[in-house]
Amino acid sequence: MKEDISEEYITFLLADNPNPYLETAFENVNPCQLSEIQININPFYRFGNIFQALLDRAMSTVPDTGKFMFDVLVHFLAQLDLLDGMSRLEYYACFLRRDVEEGCYGKNHTDILQLFPFDQRRYVLEHMVRLYQNGPSVYLLRSLLCLLYPLSMLYLDTTDHQEILVYIGNKQTAILAQQVDFLLELFVPINYTVHLFWDMHFGIISVDETMQIDEIMIY
Repeated sequence: MKEDISEEYITFLLADNPNPYLETAFENVNPCQLSEIQININPFYRFGNIFQALLDRAMSTVPDTGKFMFDVLVHFLAQLDLLDGMSRLEYYACFLRRDVEEGCYGKNHTDILQLFPFDQRRYVLEHMVRLYQNGPSVYLLRSLLCLLYPLSMLYLDTTDHQEILVYIGNKQTAILAQQVDFLLELFVPINYTVHLFWDMHFGIISVDETMQIDEIMIY
């Protein structure tokens, strides 16, 4: 589930009647979202050897301590789960996310990644890794815009003007403007000029779809 809930706000509890065939203990076996931030689990599903000693009868004399230790340990195991099988790309993406949040890309961009939904944030970070590997590229920007804004289009002036025309395909909002500005600052080569269009395309002679009265921008 991808609800962007910080792990620190989630509490793991030992299920009263755990299902031996499932690790989680939701009443609904196919939940689409979290109804609460306390999650009941069956710790013996994968980690029986670890929890046998922690959850023996001796812990019943100090139930609050037992619950606290249980929650801490499950959080630790969850972090190991997240790291297990991570690729080099995912590690690099984590480092870049931390750099952005710490202001390495400008103090005004410290919270910019939080403006992107979870899936889009992953696309941005993966393209940032490719940016470091291969250098600035108009085609890298085009690839990312296609993933984030499916209606977007990018035009490259092949003359000596070195201009890029970017059509987003969405109405301008404060959040969208911050997102797009961030992407353009990252991925546009420094010697290019950008002309940005939001929900109205500019007119192209002989292309009827772009020559609708009151529905085009003049460029």
